Amino acid sequence: MNFLIRTVTAIVYAAVMLFCILKGGPWFVGLFGVCTILSTIEYTGLVNKHKGTDVSRLWATIAAFTFYAAIVGISVTPGTVPGIILFLPFIFTVIVIMIHELYRQKPSPVNDLAHTFFPIVYIALPFGLLSFVAFNVQGPATGYEPGIPLALFVFLWCNDVGAYCTGCTIGRHKLFERVSPKKTWEGSIGGAVLTVIAAILMHRYLAHMYFSYQT
Repeated sequence: MNFLIRTVTAIVYAAVMLFCILKGGPWFVGLFGVCTILSTIEYTGLVNKHKGTDVSRLWATIAAFTFYAAIVGISVTPGTVPGIILFLPFIFTVIVIMIHELYRQKPSPVNDLAHTFFPIVYIALPFGLLSFVAFNVQGPATGYEPGIPLALFVFLWCNDVGAYCTGCTIGRHKLFERVSPKKTWEGSIGGAVLTVIAAILMHRYLAHMYFSYQT
């Protein structure tokens, strides 16, 4: 049952990701904007389960999203709009959060602020930087190139699938038991091998379809 649930979830997730990446720039930006929001909500929900932690999920999400939007804005409008203008909503949000925290009178305000701003670095920044991979890659300033983001996620999925299947079948030697008890060296190697195979196949059969430049 667990394997079936994971398989169905992975198929739906992969289908949505592939559709948005291949559909075009606005879909790509919107997809990871939604991912930023949902991931921040999930993170703050988890940390709020710890005693003494009370993070405002709303303000943490607004901060993460406005930061993501500013990063994306810089990538899609290089040199057109000053960066400080794009970051104004984020700066305003940070000021509001700081003032809001002063009046909440919670027992651990510093801890709460740390967890409020951590999703910016952990979630919003990586998702935002993906736009630099997708836009303006040896092309026009507003050009969208789906090839590299597509390859990135295909490689991640292949590594995950290869590691899971290999680890479940022949995995014996633990990789880092204290951090992830079920990960094995065999699974890690299997994931790497499948990823290399996927890279070779993509370069051989798909490069001309999804990459507008060749070297």
